Amino acid sequence: MNGEKKRLLYVLLGFAAGLMALGGIEILLKAGLSSYFATSLLEGAYLGAVFGFVFGIADGLLYREIRQGLATGGLASLVGALAGGLSLLLTSQLLLGISGTGMAESEPLRAFLLPLSRGVGWMLVGMAVGGVDGLRTGAWRRGLAGILGGMAGGFVGGMVLELMIHFVPRPAVSRAVGLLVLGGGIGFFLGEFERRFSFGRLRVLSGAHRNREYLLSRWKTSVGSGARDDVIVPDYEGVSERHFSIIRRNEEILLESAARGKTRVNDRVLDGAHALKYQDVIQVGSLKLLYLPL
Repeated sequence: MNGEKKRLLYVLLGFAAGLMALGGIEILLKAGLSSYFATSLLEGAYLGAVFGFVFGIADGLLYREIRQGLATGGLASLVGALAGGLSLLLTSQLLLGISGTGMAESEPLRAFLLPLSRGVGWMLVGMAVGGVDGLRTGAWRRGLAGILGGMAGGFVGGMVLELMIHFVPRPAVSRAVGLLVLGGGIGFFLGEFERRFSFGRLRVLSGAHRNREYLLSRWKTSVGSGARDDVIVPDYEGVSERHFSIIRRNEEILLESAARGKTRVNDRVLDGAHALKYQDVIQVGSLKLLYLPL
């Protein structure tokens, strides 16, 4: 799957997360908790958990690695819940502090400060949700792309969500539209920043997963049949765990094989490192991969 299709998938998953979150938020608000801080804490934790889980399982769904996707989704859900609860709790405290100043007497200013402060809270949630997978695996480049994408999507989507709630007279409708925009915004920017931080892609040319594509954004990407590989290619003969790695070193892209004599590039047996060029064909057992630009 290329960058455009993957970004579309992220947006659709964001919409799905917004719809999933809507029901829980309506139940929470109808519970009528007396404490504004408790409501903010639970609202942030719930939404952070939902968005974290949905975006955490994205790659697992995309590449049919359900077990890995669920593990990442569970961790992202936990991080999202913590970040969401703390972020909205802190912004609620900030709003309480503002209300005790003369700034709160201005209705236009108050109408602007409320969405802005909570938008910052959603920005922090988006950063946590977007960066957790890259940081978990030590892929700092991908983690940074996720943090920036989540930050942009969380802030823009969060601002729209809060403005909708503040200005639209029908609360249920405003929350529904706002949550869809929040999820779609996080998804769009996550996909966009991942694409911009990537330097190439691998397309499968053979076997059961023919035409599947993997974006390359890490400084070092391991390819193999193991569950801990960055690019997992199961169902192929002759592919071992961490069979080879693609390494970005300054402007050069290198392929290094851990299985000596068992990796070919353009039908030549690889002996040591090989400087990859676009359109190079990598063959490992029954697996063939094509290295392409974005």
